[in-house]
Amino acid sequence: MDCGLTWVQQSTWNDFSENHQIMPSENYSTTFADLNRHLAAQWKGKAEALDAPRLYLSQQQEALVGEEAEFELLALLRPQDAPASLELRVADAAGKLVKAFEPARATQPGLHPAEFKLAISELPSDRLLFPEGRLLDSAGKPMLTVQGPYTVVCPSGYRPERNYSWLHTPAHRQVSGVKCELGLDERGAVSVRVASPAELADVEVLHDGAQLLSFRREKKETKLASPFTWQGQLPLNRQGRLNWGAYAARAVTADGRVATSLPVLVERPAEADVTLGLWTFDADEGSDALDSSPWLHDGRLGGRPRRPPWQPQRVPDAWDGKCLQFDGVDDRVLLDGPIVPPNAYTVECWIKPEAPPDGSKGQILFATANAAVVLMLGQKGELRAVRRSSEQWHQVSDGKPIPPNQWQHVAVTYDGSVLRLYHNGVLVAEKPAPGDTRCGQVSLGYNSVTEGAFYRGLMDEVRLSARALPPDEFGPHNPLSGRR
Repeated sequence: MDCGLTWVQQSTWNDFSENHQIMPSENYSTTFADLNRHLAAQWKGKAEALDAPRLYLSQQQEALVGEEAEFELLALLRPQDAPASLELRVADAAGKLVKAFEPARATQPGLHPAEFKLAISELPSDRLLFPEGRLLDSAGKPMLTVQGPYTVVCPSGYRPERNYSWLHTPAHRQVSGVKCELGLDERGAVSVRVASPAELADVEVLHDGAQLLSFRREKKETKLASPFTWQGQLPLNRQGRLNWGAYAARAVTADGRVATSLPVLVERPAEADVTLGLWTFDADEGSDALDSSPWLHDGRLGGRPRRPPWQPQRVPDAWDGKCLQFDGVDDRVLLDGPIVPPNAYTVECWIKPEAPPDGSKGQILFATANAAVVLMLGQKGELRAVRRSSEQWHQVSDGKPIPPNQWQHVAVTYDGSVLRLYHNGVLVAEKPAPGDTRCGQVSLGYNSVTEGAFYRGLMDEVRLSARALPPDEFGPHNPLSGRR
């Protein structure tokens, strides 16, 4: 903690990959390293004497419509600084005041956090929030001021790739004299402009707060000198689209100043509001199960790592395409990330099951790591759906085996209160299943937690939707249409 550190980037991981993002603790001119150093020394009983009060601002990188935008001011006070007040104001991109919060009082020296929440009903039309925090003395005179970067407020809808990262800005690192601008169109043509009185250390292009391009590393042929201008092309995804989200340019000077442009928001396509994943297996390549939805949540044939003996085989399906054939022994597909919504969803697919040789294996068709939703075949071949929420298990089943060696459509829906099970588009069972849950990684053909319950047979047209669909909206190849 005493090595002169100015920023830390940490990678988080867990067994089920609910979140395996790289989470920066330094971003947009931010660092909490000095605060961490002070608190660590205090914990060891060797707290340094403050030469001045300190003020920090934390804020969400993004907030979703339907949530609250959250901000936090944190002050370190000396005895002579108390009492004091922590004041927060939030403005739009034009500088117009959106809200001035009631100040929070700090009556004693030490560490003082204050939380502020903004209802999305008070959202400005540009969907950008710029906070400014102030530390006021007992007479109301400002002692410190800190201006945070923007918070992007995104349209409503589930965001399975969301990383929930926060931005942290200390008052003593103000941006001054550096201007940064970004231009971007929907086909990926980009322009960056920077004007700086100080020497440039790097210019970056960001996507949802993460570094997409560093000119110092990837564009060494481009001279980092002010005024800096560059025009180029950002990569498009395999669907020929620019990935949606918030894009920005960031300039970093050699003397530690950082400036970020106003973001350019690329809206997500309308079809992404319903279909969160569609795996047809028709266009798969190598060891990937390609997602045909705009979300591009590709699966790993053979799990992690992609072990060839564990990869299901591609064989013809019933619709002049391809499907996956699982051997019931070790074949598996793993879909990384928490892609199943917690409050409403539909999971559906076409299957042609084979009876297991010993007749005893539970055969998982679709599961999440913490059992937020499981669609499976029981030991007798009966169709089941299971949901675990609020520490309780909820199970529905039609109680009778489904016919083997036939193509049939199976689905489970959840509307926030009731779990429903469908076979060939017909409701066969339902049960109340209230409670909250969170979803982890998703697996096809096996239970990724127990490494067992392997499915034996064919599987095709796996689709995940962000709401409980009625049977007439099942598909592709709706089971009520008579086409099989």
